[in-house]
Amino acid sequence: MNGATNLGMPAETPNLKATGTGDRILIVDDEEWLLKIVDLCLTKAGYKVFRASNGSEALTQIQDEPGISVVLTDIVMPTMDGVILIRELVQIHPNVKIIASTGIHSAALTEELRSLGVTNFLTKPYTSAKLLFAVRKTIDEEVWNPSTGFETQSLTTSPPTEAPRKRRGPFLVTSISVPISRAR
Repeated sequence: MNGATNLGMPAETPNLKATGTGDRILIVDDEEWLLKIVDLCLTKAGYKVFRASNGSEALTQIQDEPGISVVLTDIVMPTMDGVILIRELVQIHPNVKIIASTGIHSAALTEELRSLGVTNFLTKPYTSAKLLFAVRKTIDEEVWNPSTGFETQSLTTSPPTEAPRKRRGPFLVTSISVPISRAR
């Protein structure tokens, strides 16, 4: 798998005009150079970005900065890894949306993350287009509300053409088709 998993994207994503509207994103990765690049990309796209180099720092950040709507976390990190961070986030901030990112992919890990409610994954290395697509899709996707069922978050940009959504339990499975024009 290359780039993104479970986003329904083709192998090569066209240049999407995914822009933020000041949404607050926390990126968590132990690689400083990657934090800087992802921060720059998301900031230029209009997001308010916060950074943490491990799960412990991320928990402190999310307590100190209310309104963070998405956490993009690496899985393999020192001090507190991404899986433990996600378990903690689900307990203390059940409404925050999570994108898991890793260079090491396994079916067991994917299944464990899905059991925690993670539906969006980015496999390293990924492009800026795939990053922006994943963040925008994560912000705009429907979320499960135990008392009322699915609720749609407000869409701030036009998403790519979507196929009908299938609901399975409290999780949403979405397939996305993005038209690609080929230069000749």
